Amino acid sequence: MPKKVYDDDKLRKRALELRRKGYSFRQIANELGCSVYKAYELVSQYEKPSHRLRQAIELADKVEKISSEVETLTKKLEELNLKASKIESMEDLSKKLSELEESLTNLNKSLSKISEKVSSLEDEVERISDDIQWIHLSVERRILKRHKKCIWLDEDGFCKIMYFDKRIEGLVMRPEEEEGKIIYLLNVKKYPLICTACPYYESEETT
Repeated sequence: MPKKVYDDDKLRKRALELRRKGYSFRQIANELGCSVYKAYELVSQYEKPSHRLRQAIELADKVEKISSEVETLTKKLEELNLKASKIESMEDLSKKLSELEESLTNLNKSLSKISEKVSSLEDEVERISDDIQWIHLSVERRILKRHKKCIWLDEDGFCKIMYFDKRIEGLVMRPEEEEGKIIYLLNVKKYPLICTACPYYESEETT
């Protein structure tokens, strides 16, 4: 069966529009009639997981702040209720009840805002989950045994293409001599996330 050919420029414009609306990669793929991987390929270069993670954290901080304001408002309502119970004058009681009603209205508005923030936060978490899933797939293809590993990895998991002039404390490294000087190879099998963005990755399947 011939490989399906896509118009990347046309699909990318639509994919980015859907992504900005909060669509997941799976939803984008359904809209465009392509694979989830193709949807990710079209959009991923315009997104950084670390940036979206920071947005999610900032959003969580805002939700926490709003929750704190709601808690403060609730305490004030409790104080108003206590004061209202001690008021003897009907006129004063009516005024306090009016204030209480206004406070409850503001509380409902605050709760509505919290609901919107939580919904937005859930979308951010879903996007981050998608990114993590693709990172894991990349690690599996480049490091784990069930896939063909990178040609630059030796049997012990040390990378032969990227090396360091000095040993980095805390990392698993192996010294080797090259052209009369000592270099240090990094065991990327111990730190597989390094391989997910390596520009030199080349699968044994292509050799």
